[in-house]
Amino acid sequence: MKLFLFLFFLFQPLYAFKSSWINGYEIPREDVFGRKWKDFRPYAPPMSLESDVLKLKKDELIEIALKVKKVENINSIRGRFHYNDDSIEFREIAYYADLNMNLIQEDEWVKMTFAPNFYADKKLKMFSLLFDFKKDFSEDFRISIQPLKKIKKKNKSAIITLTFDDGTKDHLKVASYLHKNGLKGTFFIIPKYRDRVEFLNLKELNEIHKLKMELAYHHYNPITDMYFQNLGKNLKDDFLETKKILPSIKPHFAYPLGKFDLYGRYEFIKNNFKSGRIVGGGPETIPPGNKYLLRSVNITSQTKVEELIAIVKNCIKSQTWGIFMFHKLKEENPEGLVEYSMSDFKKFVEFLKNEKINVKTIGEVISNLK
Repeated sequence: MKLFLFLFFLFQPLYAFKSSWINGYEIPREDVFGRKWKDFRPYAPPMSLESDVLKLKKDELIEIALKVKKVENINSIRGRFHYNDDSIEFREIAYYADLNMNLIQEDEWVKMTFAPNFYADKKLKMFSLLFDFKKDFSEDFRISIQPLKKIKKKNKSAIITLTFDDGTKDHLKVASYLHKNGLKGTFFIIPKYRDRVEFLNLKELNEIHKLKMELAYHHYNPITDMYFQNLGKNLKDDFLETKKILPSIKPHFAYPLGKFDLYGRYEFIKNNFKSGRIVGGGPETIPPGNKYLLRSVNITSQTKVEELIAIVKNCIKSQTWGIFMFHKLKEENPEGLVEYSMSDFKKFVEFLKNEKINVKTIGEVISNLK
Protein backbone atom coordinates (compact mmCIF):
# COMPACT_ATOMS: atom_id res chain seq x y z
CA MET A 1 0.00 0.00 0.00
CA LYS A 2 2.81 2.41 0.90
CA LEU A 3 4.53 1.64 -2.42
CA PHE A 4 1.26 2.37 -4.28
CA LEU A 5 0.84 5.73 -2.56
CA PHE A 6 4.47 6.61 -3.22
CA LEU A 7 4.12 5.87 -6.95
CA PHE A 8 0.72 7.64 -7.06
CA PHE A 9 2.13 10.87 -5.66
CA LEU A 10 5.36 10.56 -7.68
CA PHE A 11 3.54 10.75 -11.01
CA GLN A 12 1.26 13.63 -10.08
CA PRO A 13 2.09 17.02 -11.66
CA LEU A 14 4.32 19.00 -9.34
CA TYR A 15 2.06 22.08 -9.42
CA ALA A 16 -1.09 20.31 -8.27
CA PHE A 17 -2.55 17.18 -6.78
CA LYS A 18 -5.63 16.41 -8.86
CA SER A 19 -8.33 14.33 -7.24
CA SER A 20 -11.56 13.51 -8.97
CA TRP A 21 -14.62 14.12 -6.87
CA ILE A 22 -15.82 10.76 -8.04
CA ASN A 23 -12.93 8.43 -8.90
CA GLY A 24 -9.73 9.82 -7.44
CA TYR A 25 -7.81 9.34 -4.22
CA GLU A 26 -10.22 10.14 -1.41
CA ILE A 27 -11.64 8.71 1.80
CA PRO A 28 -15.40 8.08 1.64
CA ARG A 29 -17.29 9.05 4.79
CA GLU A 30 -20.83 8.76 6.13
CA ASP A 31 -22.40 9.96 9.40
CA VAL A 32 -25.33 8.70 11.47
CA PHE A 33 -27.72 10.95 9.51
CA GLY A 34 -26.86 9.20 6.25
CA ARG A 35 -24.93 12.22 4.98
CA LYS A 36 -22.13 11.13 2.63
CA TRP A 37 -18.97 12.95 1.67
CA LYS A 38 -15.31 12.48 0.83
CA ASP A 39 -12.27 13.68 2.77
CA PHE A 40 -9.22 14.87 0.89
CA ARG A 41 -5.80 15.10 2.45
CA PRO A 42 -3.84 17.88 0.72
CA TYR A 43 -0.53 16.89 -0.83
CA ALA A 44 1.02 20.02 -2.35
CA PRO A 45 -0.49 23.41 -3.27
CA PRO A 46 -2.43 24.16 -5.33
CA MET A 47 -4.91 21.29 -5.31
CA SER A 48 -7.79 20.85 -7.76
CA LEU A 49 -10.90 18.82 -6.94
CA GLU A 50 -12.93 18.05 -10.04
CA SER A 51 -16.52 16.98 -10.48
CA ASP A 52 -17.66 14.33 -12.89
CA VAL A 53 -19.09 15.37 -16.28
CA LEU A 54 -21.49 18.22 -15.64
CA LYS A 55 -24.58 18.83 -17.73
CA LEU A 56 -26.66 21.83 -16.71
CA LYS A 57 -29.79 23.25 -18.21
CA LYS A 58 -30.25 27.00 -18.33
CA ASP A 59 -32.75 26.85 -15.44
CA GLU A 60 -30.34 24.92 -13.18
CA LEU A 61 -27.42 25.79 -10.92
CA ILE A 62 -25.07 23.72 -8.81
CA GLU A 63 -24.89 23.38 -5.05
CA ILE A 64 -21.84 22.18 -3.16
CA ALA A 65 -21.38 21.50 0.55
CA LEU A 66 -17.84 22.03 1.77
CA LYS A 67 -16.02 21.71 5.09
CA VAL A 68 -12.42 22.52 5.97
CA LYS A 69 -10.53 21.42 9.06
CA LYS A 70 -7.70 23.77 10.07
CA VAL A 71 -9.05 26.48 7.79
CA GLU A 72 -6.17 28.81 8.67
CA ASN A 73 -4.03 26.83 6.20
CA ILE A 74 -6.07 28.19 3.25
CA ASN A 75 -4.77 31.05 1.10
CA SER A 76 -7.57 31.13 -1.48
CA ILE A 77 -10.39 29.06 -3.00
CA ARG A 78 -11.76 29.43 -6.53
CA GLY A 79 -14.65 27.70 -8.24
CA ARG A 80 -14.15 27.00 -11.95
CA PHE A 81 -16.55 26.13 -14.76
CA HIS A 82 -14.74 24.28 -17.55
CA TYR A 83 -16.00 24.34 -21.16
CA ASN A 84 -15.42 22.02 -24.11
CA ASP A 85 -13.11 24.56 -25.81
CA ASP A 86 -10.82 24.45 -22.73
CA SER A 87 -11.90 27.91 -21.59
CA ILE A 88 -12.44 28.41 -17.86
CA GLU A 89 -14.82 30.71 -16.01
CA PHE A 90 -13.86 31.58 -12.44
CA ARG A 91 -16.10 32.03 -9.39
CA GLU A 92 -14.24 33.60 -6.48
CA ILE A 93 -15.00 32.36 -2.99
CA ALA A 94 -14.18 35.38 -0.83
CA TYR A 95 -11.44 34.58 1.66
CA TYR A 96 -10.08 37.09 4.18
CA ALA A 97 -7.24 37.18 6.69
CA ASP A 98 -9.90 37.74 9.39
CA LEU A 99 -11.39 34.24 9.57
CA ASN A 100 -14.66 35.58 11.03
CA MET A 101 -15.43 37.22 7.67
CA ASN A 102 -15.23 33.99 5.70
CA LEU A 103 -18.08 31.88 4.41
CA ILE A 104 -15.90 28.82 5.07
CA GLN A 105 -15.22 28.52 8.79
CA GLU A 106 -13.50 25.97 10.97
CA ASP A 107 -14.81 22.40 10.57
CA GLU A 108 -18.37 23.51 9.68
CA TRP A 109 -20.39 22.45 6.64
CA VAL A 110 -21.36 25.36 4.42
CA LYS A 111 -23.52 25.26 1.29
CA MET A 112 -22.63 27.37 -1.73
CA THR A 113 -24.39 27.72 -5.06
CA PHE A 114 -22.93 28.68 -8.43
CA ALA A 115 -24.33 29.34 -11.89
CA PRO A 116 -22.26 29.40 -15.09
CA ASN A 117 -22.64 31.78 -17.99
CA PHE A 118 -24.46 30.05 -20.83
CA TYR A 119 -23.01 30.32 -24.32
CA ALA A 120 -24.59 29.29 -27.61
CA ASP A 121 -21.26 28.15 -29.08
CA LYS A 122 -19.79 26.00 -26.30
CA LYS A 123 -20.80 23.35 -23.81
CA LEU A 124 -20.13 23.04 -20.10
CA LYS A 125 -17.75 20.19 -19.31
CA MET A 126 -17.23 20.15 -15.53
CA PHE A 127 -16.87 22.17 -12.34
CA SER A 128 -13.79 22.21 -10.13
CA LEU A 129 -12.55 23.79 -6.91
CA LEU A 130 -8.99 25.10 -6.82
CA PHE A 131 -7.44 25.36 -3.36
CA ASP A 132 -4.25 27.27 -2.68
CA PHE A 133 -2.85 26.70 0.78
CA LYS A 134 0.30 27.14 2.83
CA LYS A 135 3.22 24.94 1.89
CA ASP A 136 3.89 24.21 5.55
CA PHE A 137 0.25 23.19 6.22
CA SER A 138 -0.60 21.37 9.43
CA GLU A 139 -0.78 17.58 9.42
CA ASP A 140 -4.49 17.45 10.30
CA PHE A 141 -5.53 19.83 7.48
CA ARG A 142 -8.52 18.26 5.68
CA ILE A 143 -10.94 19.28 2.93
CA SER A 144 -14.33 17.54 2.90
CA ILE A 145 -16.91 17.80 0.14
CA GLN A 146 -20.32 16.27 -0.41
CA PRO A 147 -21.58 15.12 -3.84
CA LEU A 148 -22.41 17.99 -6.16
CA LYS A 149 -26.13 18.68 -6.60
CA LYS A 150 -28.14 20.34 -9.35
CA ILE A 151 -31.07 22.50 -8.25
CA LYS A 152 -33.68 24.54 -10.10
CA LYS A 153 -33.33 28.30 -10.35
CA LYS A 154 -36.20 30.41 -9.06
CA ASN A 155 -35.61 33.24 -11.48
CA LYS A 156 -35.44 33.50 -15.25
CA SER A 157 -33.38 36.68 -15.46
CA ALA A 158 -30.80 38.64 -13.50
CA ILE A 159 -31.84 40.56 -10.40
CA ILE A 160 -29.85 43.47 -8.97
CA THR A 161 -30.17 44.78 -5.41
CA LEU A 162 -28.63 48.06 -4.27
CA THR A 163 -27.81 48.13 -0.54
CA PHE A 164 -26.48 51.02 1.54
CA ASP A 165 -24.92 50.54 4.96
CA ASP A 166 -24.92 52.66 8.13
CA GLY A 167 -27.61 55.26 7.38
CA THR A 168 -25.40 58.31 6.75
CA LYS A 169 -26.94 61.68 5.77
CA ASP A 170 -26.07 61.31 2.09
CA HIS A 171 -28.44 58.33 1.83
CA LEU A 172 -31.46 60.62 1.74
CA LYS A 173 -30.13 62.15 -1.47
CA VAL A 174 -29.38 58.63 -2.75
CA ALA A 175 -32.95 57.51 -2.02
CA SER A 176 -34.37 60.59 -3.79
CA TYR A 177 -32.26 59.90 -6.87
CA LEU A 178 -33.30 56.24 -6.97
CA HIS A 179 -36.97 57.20 -6.62
CA LYS A 180 -36.63 59.78 -9.40
CA ASN A 181 -35.33 57.02 -11.68
CA GLY A 182 -37.96 54.46 -10.70
CA LEU A 183 -35.57 52.23 -8.72
CA LYS A 184 -35.49 50.92 -5.15
CA GLY A 185 -32.78 50.20 -2.60
CA THR A 186 -32.29 48.53 0.78
CA PHE A 187 -30.85 50.81 3.48
CA PHE A 188 -29.25 49.01 6.44
CA ILE A 189 -29.43 51.53 9.27
CA ILE A 190 -27.80 51.66 12.70
CA PRO A 191 -30.73 52.77 14.94
CA LYS A 192 -28.56 53.97 17.83
CA TYR A 193 -26.82 56.45 15.51
CA ARG A 194 -30.01 58.23 14.48
CA ASP A 195 -29.33 61.23 16.77
CA ARG A 196 -25.76 61.77 15.56
CA VAL A 197 -25.12 64.73 13.28
CA GLU A 198 -23.71 62.72 10.35
CA PHE A 199 -26.47 60.09 10.40
CA LEU A 200 -30.11 60.09 9.36
CA ASN A 201 -32.58 61.13 12.05
CA LEU A 202 -36.03 59.64 12.53
CA LYS A 203 -37.72 62.20 10.28
CA GLU A 204 -35.27 61.55 7.45
CA LEU A 205 -35.62 57.78 7.83
CA ASN A 206 -39.37 58.11 7.42
CA GLU A 207 -38.81 60.25 4.33
CA ILE A 208 -36.71 57.46 2.83
CA HIS A 209 -39.51 55.00 3.52
CA LYS A 210 -42.02 57.32 1.82
CA LEU A 211 -39.78 57.19 -1.25
CA LYS A 212 -40.58 53.44 -1.36
CA MET A 213 -37.16 52.38 -0.15
CA GLU A 214 -36.63 49.44 2.20
CA LEU A 215 -35.21 50.06 5.67
CA ALA A 216 -33.38 47.12 7.29
CA TYR A 217 -31.24 46.46 10.35
CA HIS A 218 -27.52 46.95 10.94
CA HIS A 219 -25.42 47.35 14.10
CA TYR A 220 -22.25 49.17 15.08
CA ASN A 221 -20.56 46.16 16.76
CA PRO A 222 -19.65 42.84 15.07
CA ILE A 223 -21.76 40.03 16.55
CA THR A 224 -18.53 38.07 17.10
CA ASP A 225 -17.58 40.72 19.70
CA MET A 226 -20.82 40.18 21.65
CA TYR A 227 -21.27 37.65 24.43
CA PHE A 228 -23.87 35.12 23.36
CA GLN A 229 -26.05 35.89 26.40
CA ASN A 230 -26.15 39.57 25.35
CA LEU A 231 -27.32 39.00 21.77
CA GLY A 232 -30.98 39.34 22.74
CA LYS A 233 -30.40 42.69 24.41
CA ASN A 234 -27.97 44.01 21.78
CA LEU A 235 -29.85 42.90 18.67
CA LYS A 236 -33.36 41.54 19.17
CA ASP A 237 -34.47 44.08 21.80
CA ASP A 238 -32.80 46.91 19.88
CA PHE A 239 -34.62 45.88 16.69
CA LEU A 240 -37.99 45.60 18.48
CA GLU A 241 -37.51 48.98 20.18
CA THR A 242 -36.65 50.52 16.81
CA LYS A 243 -39.75 48.90 15.31
CA LYS A 244 -41.91 50.83 17.79
CA ILE A 245 -40.70 54.22 16.56
CA LEU A 246 -39.91 53.17 12.99
CA PRO A 247 -42.57 50.58 12.00
CA SER A 248 -41.28 50.40 8.44
CA ILE A 249 -37.97 48.71 9.37
CA LYS A 250 -37.74 45.13 8.07
CA PRO A 251 -36.08 42.10 9.76
CA HIS A 252 -33.20 41.76 7.31
CA PHE A 253 -29.70 41.90 8.78
CA ALA A 254 -26.31 43.11 7.52
CA TYR A 255 -23.43 41.63 9.53
CA PRO A 256 -21.37 44.50 11.01
CA LEU A 257 -17.90 44.48 9.39
CA GLY A 258 -19.04 41.28 7.68
CA LYS A 259 -18.14 39.20 10.75
CA PHE A 260 -20.08 36.15 11.92
CA ASP A 261 -19.61 32.63 13.20
CA LEU A 262 -21.46 29.44 12.37
CA TYR A 263 -22.19 28.58 15.98
CA GLY A 264 -24.69 30.16 18.39
CA ARG A 265 -24.51 33.72 17.06
CA TYR A 266 -25.38 32.65 13.52
CA GLU A 267 -28.28 30.56 14.86
CA PHE A 268 -29.54 33.66 16.67
CA ILE A 269 -29.68 35.59 13.38
CA LYS A 270 -31.55 32.69 11.73
CA ASN A 271 -34.11 32.64 14.53
CA ASN A 272 -34.74 36.40 14.63
CA PHE A 273 -34.28 37.75 11.09
CA LYS A 274 -35.42 36.79 7.61
CA SER A 275 -32.03 37.12 5.93
CA GLY A 276 -28.41 38.08 6.56
CA ARG A 277 -25.93 39.72 4.17
CA ILE A 278 -22.18 39.17 4.40
CA VAL A 279 -19.23 40.98 2.77
CA GLY A 280 -18.04 39.84 -0.66
CA GLY A 281 -18.28 36.53 -2.48
CA GLY A 282 -21.03 37.68 -4.85
CA PRO A 283 -22.92 37.52 -7.08
CA GLU A 284 -25.50 35.35 -5.32
CA THR A 285 -27.87 32.84 -6.88
CA ILE A 286 -31.64 32.39 -6.58
CA PRO A 287 -32.22 30.39 -4.54
CA PRO A 288 -29.10 31.28 -2.53
CA GLY A 289 -26.99 28.62 -0.86
CA ASN A 290 -28.01 30.18 2.46
CA LYS A 291 -30.31 33.20 2.78
CA TYR A 292 -28.69 34.05 6.12
CA LEU A 293 -25.27 34.30 4.45
CA LEU A 294 -26.08 36.27 1.30
CA ARG A 295 -22.98 36.97 -0.77
CA SER A 296 -22.48 40.53 -1.98
CA VAL A 297 -20.37 42.70 -4.28
CA ASN A 298 -18.28 44.97 -2.06
CA ILE A 299 -17.91 48.51 -3.48
CA THR A 300 -14.85 50.57 -2.50
CA SER A 301 -13.53 53.99 -3.49
CA GLN A 302 -11.35 52.21 -6.08
CA THR A 303 -14.24 50.45 -7.83
CA LYS A 304 -14.85 51.88 -11.30
CA VAL A 305 -18.34 52.24 -12.71
CA GLU A 306 -17.25 50.11 -15.67
CA GLU A 307 -16.57 47.26 -13.22
CA LEU A 308 -20.08 47.56 -11.77
CA ILE A 309 -21.60 47.44 -15.25
CA ALA A 310 -19.46 44.40 -16.16
CA ILE A 311 -20.71 42.57 -13.05
CA VAL A 312 -24.33 43.31 -14.00
CA LYS A 313 -23.69 41.97 -17.52
CA ASN A 314 -22.25 38.77 -16.07
CA CYS A 315 -25.32 38.47 -13.84
CA ILE A 316 -27.45 38.69 -16.99
CA LYS A 317 -25.47 35.88 -18.65
CA SER A 318 -25.67 33.59 -15.60
CA GLN A 319 -29.13 34.72 -14.41
CA THR A 320 -27.79 35.50 -10.93
CA TRP A 321 -28.48 38.00 -8.15
CA GLY A 322 -26.05 40.89 -7.81
CA ILE A 323 -26.24 42.41 -4.31
CA PHE A 324 -24.19 45.61 -4.45
CA MET A 325 -22.94 46.90 -1.10
CA PHE A 326 -22.41 50.67 -0.91
CA HIS A 327 -21.59 52.79 2.12
CA LYS A 328 -21.13 56.56 2.12
CA LEU A 329 -21.50 58.39 -1.20
CA LYS A 330 -19.66 61.69 -1.70
CA GLU A 331 -20.10 64.37 -4.34
CA GLU A 332 -16.35 64.96 -4.58
CA ASN A 333 -13.12 63.13 -3.79
CA PRO A 334 -14.18 59.93 -2.01
CA GLU A 335 -11.28 59.16 0.32
CA GLY A 336 -12.22 56.42 2.77
CA LEU A 337 -11.95 52.80 1.69
CA VAL A 338 -15.73 52.32 1.50
CA GLU A 339 -16.69 55.77 0.22
CA TYR A 340 -17.90 56.04 -3.37
CA SER A 341 -18.32 58.78 -5.94
CA MET A 342 -21.88 60.09 -6.24
CA SER A 343 -21.30 60.99 -9.89
CA ASP A 344 -20.19 57.42 -10.70
CA PHE A 345 -23.13 56.06 -8.75
CA LYS A 346 -25.49 58.17 -10.86
CA LYS A 347 -23.89 56.78 -14.03
CA PHE A 348 -24.51 53.28 -12.69
CA VAL A 349 -28.14 54.09 -11.91
CA GLU A 350 -28.60 55.52 -15.43
CA PHE A 351 -27.25 52.27 -16.86
CA LEU A 352 -29.65 50.17 -14.76
CA LYS A 353 -32.56 52.38 -15.80
CA ASN A 354 -31.72 52.56 -19.51
CA GLU A 355 -31.09 48.81 -19.78
CA LYS A 356 -34.30 48.08 -17.85
CA ILE A 357 -32.47 45.88 -15.36
CA ASN A 358 -34.70 44.17 -12.79
CA VAL A 359 -33.83 45.98 -9.53
CA LYS A 360 -35.41 44.70 -6.32
CA THR A 361 -34.90 45.10 -2.58
CA ILE A 362 -33.56 42.33 -0.35
CA GLY A 363 -37.03 41.83 1.12
CA GLU A 364 -38.69 41.53 -2.28
CA VAL A 365 -36.31 38.78 -3.38
CA ILE A 366 -36.43 36.86 -0.08
CA SER A 367 -40.24 36.95 0.04
CA ASN A 368 -40.39 35.30 -3.39
CA LEU A 369 -38.18 32.36 -2.36
CA LYS A 370 -41.07 30.53 -0.70
